[in-house]
Amino acid sequence: MRCSRIKQTAAQRRGVVLIVVLACVAIISILLGTMIKGTLDWRRQVRYETWNSQAGWLAESGLRKAVHELNLNSKYAGEVWQLKEADGLSWPASIDIKVTDESQQKTIEVVATFAEETGRPIRARRTLIVSASEDKTDD
Repeated sequence: MRCSRIKQTAAQRRGVVLIVVLACVAIISILLGTMIKGTLDWRRQVRYETWNSQAGWLAESGLRKAVHELNLNSKYAGEVWQLKEADGLSWPASIDIKVTDESQQKTIEVVATFAEETGRPIRARRTLIVSASEDKTDD
């Protein structure tokens, strides 16, 4: 009788140990999964912020180019740049510059589109209004 009770108690202990081990494995798996997800989210956010910065810099460059071109030629109406990865970018980009001529001012609108091939393009838009008194172009 006593031997049977010892075997039964040992079997119960093994069952409890197995449950504790499985619970520990489950907890560790959940923690690792959460850490991996957090790391991937952080990496995605850093990549997005980098692309967003690059799109902003491209839009600023487009504004500067438009102002320069207007200083050289008052009839400048804009252009579209197509930039490739070989130009130092992590993804191809396009910069669309449009200049609208109103009575006393010119409006420069620049839209830089970055990483369009990813399916989630980043766009930066910049607008600058140049009045006739600031316009240094020759007519």
